[in-house]
Amino acid sequence: MKNKHFIIPFIIATLSFIINIVYILELRKSPLFYFPQMDALYHIEWAKRILSGDIIGKEVFFRAPLYPYSLALILKISHNSFVVTRLFQAFVSSVSIFLIYHISRKFFTKKVAISSSIIATLYGPLVYFTGEFLIVPLIIFFDLSIILFLFKTIEKPTFWRWLIAGLLFGLSAIARPNILLPALLLPLFLFYYYRSKQVIKWTTGLFAGILIIVFPVLIRNYIVGKDFVPIASQAGINFYIGNNQYSDGTTAIAPGTRGTWWGGYYDAIKIAEKEMGKHLKPSEISNFWMKKGLEFIVYSPYDAFKLFVKKCFLFFSGMEFSNNKDIYFFKRYSKILNILIWRVLLKIPKSAKLPFFIFGFPFSILIPFSFAGIFFSFREKDKRKILLVFLITTYFISVVIFFVNARYRMPVIPILIMFAVYGFIKLFRAKKTQYYIIPIIVFFLFNLNLFRVSPPSAVQSLYNIGIAYGKMHKYKEALKHYQMAIEEDPSFYEVYVNIGNIYARFNYNDIAEKMYKKSLEINPKHEKAYFNLGHLALKKNNLNKAYKYYEKAFSIDPNYYLAYYYAGVAKEKLGEIGNAIAFYKKALTINENFLPAKKKLSHLLTHY
Repeated sequence: MKNKHFIIPFIIATLSFIINIVYILELRKSPLFYFPQMDALYHIEWAKRILSGDIIGKEVFFRAPLYPYSLALILKISHNSFVVTRLFQAFVSSVSIFLIYHISRKFFTKKVAISSSIIATLYGPLVYFTGEFLIVPLIIFFDLSIILFLFKTIEKPTFWRWLIAGLLFGLSAIARPNILLPALLLPLFLFYYYRSKQVIKWTTGLFAGILIIVFPVLIRNYIVGKDFVPIASQAGINFYIGNNQYSDGTTAIAPGTRGTWWGGYYDAIKIAEKEMGKHLKPSEISNFWMKKGLEFIVYSPYDAFKLFVKKCFLFFSGMEFSNNKDIYFFKRYSKILNILIWRVLLKIPKSAKLPFFIFGFPFSILIPFSFAGIFFSFREKDKRKILLVFLITTYFISVVIFFVNARYRMPVIPILIMFAVYGFIKLFRAKKTQYYIIPIIVFFLFNLNLFRVSPPSAVQSLYNIGIAYGKMHKYKEALKHYQMAIEEDPSFYEVYVNIGNIYARFNYNDIAEKMYKKSLEINPKHEKAYFNLGHLALKKNNLNKAYKYYEKAFSIDPNYYLAYYYAGVAKEKLGEIGNAIAFYKKALTINENFLPAKKKLSHLLTHY
């Protein structure tokens, strides 16, 4: 019998691994396979800095560190193979399938366990995130490990078991801190479950385990930044992104900041420091934005409440909202995803701008039966199942207080699958047909477009593909996709600069200049457009004009070290050696490893 408990989940987990391998091999057709963008690129660059010897880092963590360090380890072992690294994520995902089986069997039944693990294997978004350099596979593995261990710990609680549970919570927290809310509120459930003073001792063990993992990260942040940041400093800006008058509940861009990853990061710092009138530590920047978000809630309670309800709706809606790559766009590169992820947008009338009804497979099917399963669990007063509901609810809250997208809800998907299977079985066996009203109401509630949500635009995806083709030196394909991005959204100013860069590369400088100026017509504060206009002027040896463009670029973005460097180049050619030295030094204060500035500075200091 024990072998059966291993063989069945092993077979299903192996099937999961095979499906993910096939998907990853299909994904190689995507130009972003070897040239990731946005958050995936951020993680890869961080991992490469670690591999280059910058293990500790020099700044307070902006994001939780566990995934980039894990990524660095796998890249090291695999000799920087993106294929092998993704295959490792596929392996982690298959282990999670194994965990889903055993959790389902312990909290529910063998039938639920088999069905849940098979559904999870074929759940399209889980397959999709296996191929992304994002934290999803790792965080799901950690959170499932926590749940499985909690089952054993609750059955036979001891201080040391709760300490180990705390260690697992801590590991998950330094991967993504959301899990801290369920952990901090868990003692409330324990008092409900045990109604014993022993809970105080066990809670002490739980929190001690969390601190054992988190404390070294806190100490590291203090050593490098002289700042008290337990894990990462992004909470404040993320809270504001999801709690301001312009927030739509999903877009991960703060008002007044640029849409690029580093542009948004530096703008958030610049705005906070400008308003406060001084240099701020990362924790102070986070507190600044947190305060801004709280002010919105306090002074605009009605608007804040509407936004909160909308985010709750988005969390359970069938659509997969992504703030990196549009899942529905990129599934074109995979036959598997075309089967496992799709949507139907119903417009009434057909000429309407926004869909009246949005059906997204598979979540639109999953969530009605999940709610039914949760309903039956409460009716049965099964405290173990209620633990799962508690974990889903607290994790859900930890997401919607910020903003919602597809990958943030992924950690609760395995548990929702278990409840969906359980709910389906209970409904099938139910003698009272009145219970069918539960999934019907939930289905229409979360698929009707009550908040007039727009489906994700393809513009960012087209733009990212253009960037990837550019890095592959396939410039015709790059231009083709940039043009498609403009057709999708003519106001997308970043794309004009990239088009200009391609023309400038082949010395079509007049066309390039028109593109840069077109970008500035849309956004007069686009620093990259000024920077590249500076390059065109430098080419023509119009040094004063070049300098003015570079000056404009670094005045918009004070961390634009390349603009300082080329301002130095212009000043050096003008014979203004003192100014040139000052600009090279400024570039190196921002990026101390920028070799061209080091060489220029060394040459000038030696010869002048």
